[in-house]
Amino acid sequence: MSKIEHQAYYLLSGIVKISIYNEEGTERVLEFFFPNSFFAAYTSFLTQQASDVEIEALTDCEVEIIKHYDIHKAYETSLLANRLGRAVAEQYYIRKTNREKDFLTTSAVERYKNLLDNRPELVQQIPVQLIAKYLGIEPESLSRIRKSIS
Repeated sequence: MSKIEHQAYYLLSGIVKISIYNEEGTERVLEFFFPNSFFAAYTSFLTQQASDVEIEALTDCEVEIIKHYDIHKAYETSLLANRLGRAVAEQYYIRKTNREKDFLTTSAVERYKNLLDNRPELVQQIPVQLIAKYLGIEPESLSRIRKSIS
């Protein structure tokens, strides 16, 4: 069931994942969010069209909610709101572009090593089966990779 994202969230505590499912019902994890980050079904939030992603709290979470209408109202009157909105959009773009490049240019082993180096909190706090879905591989393949690295 797709719905339009009318809110964005600032994560104060907890862990959130955003996933998408293919036609066979296979989950692919798009991203994980940790405290002090903004998240939403961002494309839906921007376009106000139905979302094809699912947001799920992996732990108890505390969030601040920002309504689409309120953000656009603030954009009309506040230079600070405009700067914050631009900074969030730039972070999303950079994160998404880097992830796409990784999938196109690196092996699963290299992607896992990059996670270890650049996002150790993810590797430490997220279950292995979800890390595998994030890397686009089967859990058994991730187990072999982890074994070969250690």
